[in-house]
Amino acid sequence: MVWDVQHVLPHPGCEHRFLRPPRTGSWHVRLSLGKKFFVTEKQYLDFRADFFNIFNHANFGPPGPTVSSPESFGVITTQIGTPRVIQLGLKYYF
Repeated sequence: MVWDVQHVLPHPGCEHRFLRPPRTGSWHVRLSLGKKFFVTEKQYLDFRADFFNIFNHANFGPPGPTVSSPESFGVITTQIGTPRVIQLGLKYYF
């Protein structure tokens, strides 16, 4: 991203125009659960469940920046990231 001097210095009479990187506003909550089931003293099954973006929170992309096309200016048409993903695993240790 390119910054010039007018974005670094505050404008006269405006206190909140400092250099700040753009915020994406995206967040994902991951959860991992596991359980061991013993078959014998040394052998066991290891069950694992991994959840990515468990709450399925939508992270929207930036709005359309082109002023010359009024039908898409300011309209959010993209989504950042992936929807909820669940991964299950089962291992047998011997």
